[in-house]
Amino acid sequence: MGGRFAALAVIAALLLTGCVPGPNANDVHSDTSLFLGSLPAPATLPDAPDIPPFPTQPENTSNTKAMTAYNKAMDDYQKAFQANQAKADAQKAAVTKLAKTAMAGGEKGVAAWESLLVTAGISVLGGDGKPLTVGGQTGMGSPMTDADLRLQALLAATPGGLRLTDLADTLSVAFGMTGADLTPILYTELNNIPDLGFRLVLWSVGPGLIDGNKFLPVDQVELSWAQVGLIVHRLADEILMSTVITAGAAGDESIPSADAAVLQVDTASFHHSLPAAVSHRPCENTDDPMKQEVLNQKIKEVNFGFDQILETVSKWEDSAAATGAEILGKTLNIVRTLTSYANLLAKMSSIHARFSLSDPPLVRTKEMVPGEISDLTITYSYDDDSWGKIRECINSSLKYAGLEIPGKPLDAPSGIDVQLSTTDPSVLRVGDGKGGNKPVNADETDSNGVARFKLSGAPQKDRIPDRAKPKNLSIDVHALSDLKSSDFFKDVTSVPWDAVDAFGTGGLSLIPEMLGRTKFITFTESIPVQDWDLIAQFQASAKGKITVHRASNVDWQGCGGYSLINRSTDATSTFTTPETAVTAALLSNDFGDYGDQAFVFYPKGASFSAFDFGNGDGLQMFGLLAEYSTNKTTAAPATGDQPERKLEDCDGAGGGGGQHSDPEPQDCGVRTYAMDLNVTMPSPRHLFVSGQQSDEHGLWKNCGDGLVPNDPTVAPSMQSCAAPQSKGGKVPSIDDLFDPSKTKFTITGSYSCIRNDPGQLDQVYYNWTLTLCRIVDGKPQC
Repeated sequence: MGGRFAALAVIAALLLTGCVPGPNANDVHSDTSLFLGSLPAPATLPDAPDIPPFPTQPENTSNTKAMTAYNKAMDDYQKAFQANQAKADAQKAAVTKLAKTAMAGGEKGVAAWESLLVTAGISVLGGDGKPLTVGGQTGMGSPMTDADLRLQALLAATPGGLRLTDLADTLSVAFGMTGADLTPILYTELNNIPDLGFRLVLWSVGPGLIDGNKFLPVDQVELSWAQVGLIVHRLADEILMSTVITAGAAGDESIPSADAAVLQVDTASFHHSLPAAVSHRPCENTDDPMKQEVLNQKIKEVNFGFDQILETVSKWEDSAAATGAEILGKTLNIVRTLTSYANLLAKMSSIHARFSLSDPPLVRTKEMVPGEISDLTITYSYDDDSWGKIRECINSSLKYAGLEIPGKPLDAPSGIDVQLSTTDPSVLRVGDGKGGNKPVNADETDSNGVARFKLSGAPQKDRIPDRAKPKNLSIDVHALSDLKSSDFFKDVTSVPWDAVDAFGTGGLSLIPEMLGRTKFITFTESIPVQDWDLIAQFQASAKGKITVHRASNVDWQGCGGYSLINRSTDATSTFTTPETAVTAALLSNDFGDYGDQAFVFYPKGASFSAFDFGNGDGLQMFGLLAEYSTNKTTAAPATGDQPERKLEDCDGAGGGGGQHSDPEPQDCGVRTYAMDLNVTMPSPRHLFVSGQQSDEHGLWKNCGDGLVPNDPTVAPSMQSCAAPQSKGGKVPSIDDLFDPSKTKFTITGSYSCIRNDPGQLDQVYYNWTLTLCRIVDGKPQC
């Protein structure tokens, strides 16, 4: 698996040029020039939490031994995480904040990247030529050089990015696996990163794999250049350390043990010697960086983040190498190729894409037709001066190998194929919405490097109320740009890489093909769109009254004693609730059916879950806490409505004759208790307020019969009755709910459930009121 490691590190540095902005990246003013000053001290980060890698579940879950070990590892992980929760929270907050600095570029960006790279498990050489220590860590593998670090920092500040599918395709070339599809493996690995530091840094400097509450399809995953650099450098280090550990486990003494603090690698055969320089200049390598120490800090405790890729590469690779030294040599060739490739990709930072929208923001219509149409122009340009400095840096880093990329002026950026897409076509669409045969999402740059597109607001799914307030959105558009890299990289590919390979550098002849596959880069821009606010904020409170009546009328003939049972039990209950903040959102279906358009309600700060209670109670909206006051009474003979008398025979069961003990004293009266309420939507545009069953049993020890549907009494639900009768509950109109001048809404409803059988009568009557008080700018308006 060995020789392909060098190629990995190369990809990392080269990919500098087109970083898809991470969270809030558009708010950061970036310095996109290469920093050439003295290397600063690394930015301060708190000590990393002592948390083991996240355990990986065995593929064969029926393997008892493996599952036992996995469960123990998971238990250890959870205990360690809980014990280090404060440290983990502090590290996350610090890394998230530092990521913004890293994306801003310049000297502070370099200092930020020194810390972020080490936190991600990647070793870095400091200004004194020694590996940096950050938060008690040094990373692993072959340390990044001066040039690697500066180019990675530039990478993060540069707009643009690479699709996951294209990165996987390029990696297959570096590994000598042309034709293999690494995309699904890489996607799976990124979904399950066990190393906390690497995972935290990676998703802090670019977009994630989740859109809303679902994972993005693999063909829609865009990576920032910063993320690509991290992935490549980390993968390079893992390949090298995997080779070292594997050889050590096999007892191959030709490779030093992983127990050693450092691993000295003699790579004299990989290059021809050059005289040492008198002084060190930025980016300069006067000796082969592969001779640097290989750090293996805590290597025996680390779960590799890319173990599936390591296994795949190992299986693909020819196993003919007889000695550990030869395996290590092949590994170093991969590392060298990847590192060189990454540095060369830095040329991407010399291409710029400027987006210009006519008359922003684009206003989306309130109607079910396409909205306002705007012109979007994307102007591409090359920066010869920027590329000149990057080229000089790369040449200095490759000086030890006798390589030099010639300086050639860049051609005008004409003929670039551009495909435009939006991240939310339900709001913003490419094209004017009028149809036609010409593709609206593709164009080619003209002689001035300009591509032109039409953008329009998507038609509304349903009508928007006239009183709806405007809402400002930012919708990203992705410009997938085919640079036809055989021309873009012609100065790089003019270097005789095959001749260099003849000197034993190994693997570098793959670089032209890797660059040839790196022609699709993505530039991202946020487009300002004015849409309409389909939510409103309210304070909700409820009150209600429930009356319950149970009457028994049974004559046990011939039983003697208490043969006639005629009694009643009644409860009168009232409740009130404190106010709670809720959000009302307008939902429409995809077919423009006005009848299906309605508000739903959910707790402020949450989202609509669409949980269905079923049995007539409908969809859950939000909860309230009810304070009940209930007066329970009993009477014999019965009072109020009574059922038809039911005649029962003792049928030899004995009677109530004989001696009778004195009855227990009654304890009827008022009781108070608190129980949760559910506000539900049993049908479109109608609400209902019901109570959850109480577990407060024993409030009355001797007060007549138990009451239905619940004792103690709570607001009844629809499912508690075989044939409930419910009225009211109608939600105010959509126009009223959107009208800021209407500040208070009162929704009332009633419910009854009657069961009248011979001998027993049950009656439940319930009236409720739900009050909604509008909130504007955080203040109730009632």
